Amino acid sequence: MGALAATEIDRWLREGGLVVTASERAARFLAFSFHRARQAEGLTAWPAPNILDWKRLAHTAWIERGMDGRLLLNPAQEEALWV
Repeated sequence: MGALAATEIDRWLREGGLVVTASERAARFLAFSFHRARQAEGLTAWPAPNILDWKRLAHTAWIERGMDGRLLLNPAQEEALWV
């Protein structure tokens, strides 16, 4: 990630935007970078950034919209279904 992209992402998060990452690890790194930048600014408190990895985003969206009683299968259940 270039410096310009990092600056734009940081600004977006400070304004309350949502960032979706490809992995949980990337989400943790981005959150760490956001918090480190706020500390470098001398802040002692700030709102948590809205960062989700894509799996959590999909799961959260499913839970929020899934009012018809269907359930998500975990990986083991999916495999058993296909076997």
